[in-house]
Amino acid sequence: MAGIAAALIVAGCVSDGGSERSWEPDVPKPSREELICLASNLTPGTQEFNQCLAMVKVSEMTEEDYRKERERRETIGDGLAEEICDGFARDRMGYPVKRKVFKEVRGDYEKTVKITYEIDRTQENPQVILAYRNGICTLRGSKVVDFKTN
Repeated sequence: MAGIAAALIVAGCVSDGGSERSWEPDVPKPSREELICLASNLTPGTQEFNQCLAMVKVSEMTEEDYRKERERRETIGDGLAEEICDGFARDRMGYPVKRKVFKEVRGDYEKTVKITYEIDRTQENPQVILAYRNGICTLRGSKVVDFKTN
C-alpha cells in the first residue's frame, strides 16, 4: 500500500495523454486512476488494483462529491420510508388508528411521505362515524426531520 500512497502523491504528474505502454486501437485507454495504479505495478483485476482505484477516486473527491456520495449511500427505498413514517405517525395521531387508507412517497435522499389513516373518534364523539387524518413525514436518509398532521 506504500506504493499506492506514493502514486497518489505523484498523481499530478500522470497525464491522460500517452503512456509508455502501447494500447490497441480497439482497447479503451486506461483512465487516469488506472494509470496511477498501473504505475504502482498493480495488476488490473486484482483486489489490490481495485482498492487502489477506490483510494485514488476518494482522494480526488470534492466536498460536493462527498456530500452526494454520502446521500447516495443513505438513500432508502420508498417501502422503508413508508414503514418508518407509519410507525412515527401512528404514535402521534392523537386517536386510535383503525387502518391506513392511503400512502404516497416522493423524493430520493429527502423523502416526503404522506399517509392517510381512518381514525376512531367515537370516544370523543359517538356521533362521528368516519374520520380521517393525514400524517406527513419528511425524511433525510432514514431519519424523520419533520412531521405534521392535518
